[in-house]
This record gives sequence, C-alpha cells and structure tokens, in this order.
Amino acid sequence: MIATTAFTARNRKEILRDPVSIILGIGMPISLLVMFSMIGKQVPNPSFRIENFAPGMIVFAFTFVTMFIATLIANDRQNALLLRLFASPLTATQYVWGYASSLFSLALLQGMAGFVVAALLGLPLSINILVAIAVLIPTIFMSIFLGLVFGSLLGVRQLQGLSGLYITVAALLSGAWMPVEIMGSVLKTVAELLPFTHAVTAARFALAGDWQTLLPHFLWTMGYALLAGFLAVWAFQKLTRRNA
Repeated sequence: MIATTAFTARNRKEILRDPVSIILGIGMPISLLVMFSMIGKQVPNPSFRIENFAPGMIVFAFTFVTMFIATLIANDRQNALLLRLFASPLTATQYVWGYASSLFSLALLQGMAGFVVAALLGLPLSINILVAIAVLIPTIFMSIFLGLVFGSLLGVRQLQGLSGLYITVAALLSGAWMPVEIMGSVLKTVAELLPFTHAVTAARFALAGDWQTLLPHFLWTMGYALLAGFLAVWAFQKLTRRNA
C-alpha cells in the first residue's frame, strides 16, 4: 500500500512537470465550447445548443488524457524507469492503479471545467450537471486505461503517429462535431459499437434529466472501462514478464 501511494505521488509530480499538456488538454475543449456557443447564436440549429455540444467537447477532452498518459508511460519505458520499478514488489494491477489514480483528478477537473464554462455560456444550473459528471466517470477511467495500454505496447514515435488518429476518430465518432445519424449507415454502426457516442449521449440525457434512458449508454461505457482496465493489467503483466 505504501509503495503504491509513493508511486502515485511520483506520477503526480511528473504530470505537474508538463503544464503545457495540462493547459492544452483543458484549454482546447473550453475554447471549442466558446466557439460553438458563438456559432450557435448565429445558426439556429439544435446541434449548437449548449446542452447538446457541451458533453461532446468534454468527452473530446478526455482523448488528450489518453495520449498524455500513453506518452508518460512510453517515456518511462524509454528512460528505463519502469525497468527499475519492476524490481519493486508492486503487481501489474498496482502499477495500473498508480498511474490511473494520478490522472483521474486531472481528467475530472477537465470535465468539471467544461461544465462550469458551459454554465457560463447558458447551460441551466441544476443537479443534472452533477449527474452528467458522474455518468462520465467510466469514460474517464476508460480513457486512462487505454492510455496505459497504448503506452505499454507502443514507443514514443509510434504514439506520435497514433495520437492524431485516435483523437480525430474519437471526436468524429462520438458525435461531438456532428450527429452520427448523418454520417451514413456504416459509420453510424461503427460509432454505435464504440463507446464515445454512448458517453456523449448518456451525458446529454443526464443533463435533460432523462436518467432512465441514459442507463443503456452508461452501461455500454462501463463495459468498455472494465475491458480497458483488464487490457491495461494484461499489458503491464506483459511488460513485467519481458523485463523479468
């Protein structure tokens, strides 16, 4: 327990040493919120209503968390820090939790900052905002765990190529930029198989107070979070065996 706590504290210090990534991860989605709000005032389209596009921008922000932690782990592998850490008594699950718990507060801050700005832009203040944040917690963990998988299996250069692709695909297939219904049947089917659009839809229903309808979408994201968690533990077990 002490070793896990120390490892988590070390990861927090590493995160704070890269304030540019933190500012980018929080600032870009907020900037997009403001931009879409300005567009919505000129274009009478339901897609530009703050309660519709705010969840998409917040889920989009979580993709930056994925690539941030992936790069952190890849750098740890590159400078042999993980190799030294593998001499400790920590298990693969403890490694995963040490990284995940250090990033969770940052991702949660992203979500809260997004909803605060959305409220300033006209989103009605209600208990539904807190429900929406709670509904997005599985998506936060899924994003972190995916970053752990990417960082464990790929190198720094490979992640540079993956980063733009992952962020673009997640943004497009989440419905953050446009409704998935207008993308065509093939892309719509792919989007519905992935968790991103379900996360956005669940948050939208939460903001609308339609808690019963959001449940299937919430469970879909919960399933992906659990799957990503198992994959993260598997990836770290593979790393420890390779460096044993």
